[in-house]
Amino acid sequence: MRDVAATADIVRGIAAKSGNIPLSVLPWTAIGEYPKMIQLMGLVYYWVFLFVSLLGSFIIANVMTMVILERKREIGILMSMGMPRNRILKLFLAEGTMLGLAGSVAGTLAGLGFIMVLARKGFDMTSAMKGFSWPLDNVIYPSVTPGTIFLGIAMGTAVSAAISYLPSRRAARMVPVDAIRSV
Repeated sequence: MRDVAATADIVRGIAAKSGNIPLSVLPWTAIGEYPKMIQLMGLVYYWVFLFVSLLGSFIIANVMTMVILERKREIGILMSMGMPRNRILKLFLAEGTMLGLAGSVAGTLAGLGFIMVLARKGFDMTSAMKGFSWPLDNVIYPSVTPGTIFLGIAMGTAVSAAISYLPSRRAARMVPVDAIRSV
């Protein structure tokens, strides 16, 4: 149920229909440690996502910086032949974006393969859930939606494009004579 506000109304409706049957109807937020566990998992997922995003951003920035440093002479030659600075910037932004797209697609395909295996076999959380009142099966069968796949690829590509901006700007600001001479 996605509408949390409607939960109380539904609980009251079920309780009213139970009649004289001794039935206790509680919303999921009032059952044991389950809501706390969901909140804790959400917090852990947030920090893991943040860490992985920062790590990926540093790797992308490092790769783009190395690409620019290795091609410093070529950049100098292109600029000395009249290529405008904004075109150099766009060239390296496009390269960073394409690298991000390729990496996002490859990562998504690897993740889909992993999820397909887990969807068949399941992920057994029995030992990790000892001591918790968990109203669900301890074996989790993950699934993925097309929207999640698209979001992952789009976010990876967007982060790559954004992180590529600083190294690309650095390439566009090179002095042609110094760039040619530095190698």
